[in-house]
Amino acid sequence: MYNYILKSWVIVLLIIFNSCTDQGEYKGRYIIENATERSLKIKFYKRQPIGKPILVLTKEINGPGIVYDEFKTLYSPGDNEIPEDVFGADSLAVIFDNEKIQAHYEGLPFENSLAFFSDYMQDGDTKRYIVTEENYQAAIPCDGDCD
Repeated sequence: MYNYILKSWVIVLLIIFNSCTDQGEYKGRYIIENATERSLKIKFYKRQPIGKPILVLTKEINGPGIVYDEFKTLYSPGDNEIPEDVFGADSLAVIFDNEKIQAHYEGLPFENSLAFFSDYMQDGDTKRYIVTEENYQAAIPCDGDCD
């Protein structure tokens, strides 16, 4: 009787372990592209409850091209992506020619935001955000150095 119970438990455990797959994983490619003729710097920040935000990453490009291109594996469905999971940051600052700056966090700007992946173009598992002259026009001038 003991062997029968032991074998039953082993079978149950095997079924459980075989059914545990990475169904919650979402693998995607995230691209940020500069479509302007301007130099572009993107600073990725993680805000803190107290004190200044922490700079976690800086990406730069002079003129048009890809600024950020990474493959990421997330452990939630694609619809629940948040910048902190993808970039390790919850807010981004886009700096144009060290003259103008545009902040992106929690829906700001309200349209065409780097912080909302629904504003990215999607092609299969690839999500692409293109920084355009519209971003530059919407950015605010810096009083001096934007860094």
